[in-house]
Order: sequence, then C-alpha cells, then structure tokens
Amino acid sequence: MHYLHAAASEAMQMFPPVPVDTKACLKPDVWPDGTFVGEGWFVTYHTYAMGRMESVWGTDCNEFRPERWLEEENGGGTWCTGQKIRLNIWCFMVEQECV
Repeated sequence: MHYLHAAASEAMQMFPPVPVDTKACLKPDVWPDGTFVGEGWFVTYHTYAMGRMESVWGTDCNEFRPERWLEEENGGGTWCTGQKIRLNIWCFMVEQECV
C-alpha cells in the first residue's frame, strides 16, 4: 500500500489535476519573501511546472520515480483535504482493479 500511495503522489506531482490556477487578491497582502500583492490583483501559479522544478525535486525531476516519496527526507509535508480525498479514491480504484 505504501508504494501505491507513493505512485499516486508521484502521478499527481507530475500530472496535477489543475495544471494552472489563478487566484484574486481580496485585500492587500505581503508574501513571506516580501512581494506586495494589491487588492484586485491576480496571481497565477503553474503547478505543472512546479512539479518539474529541479531545485525542489532534484536532477531526476522529469522522471517518474515514486521512490522519492518513500525516502525519509520527503516524508510528511502538508496536504490539502482535496489531495487526500483524491489520493484515497485513486488508491481505492486501483485496489479494486487488482482484486
């Protein structure tokens, strides 16, 4: 089950369900790096590209390697509720196909 979880996590990292997303700023804010974001501004982030950042994932960032999720330094992390739900549904569907 651990490897299935790792494979699903790797699949979502490399092929995110929402590859690009945009958010609108409701009130002025300053990000931790000091970037100012004004009210009404739009911020777009590209999760597809983020899943292939060598600075985050290492030199093998373009390879499908579920083992990276089993390594001690990559354990834990933060999860959004939707990600956990998607992962559980995905794993359940794969398990049903294998039985």
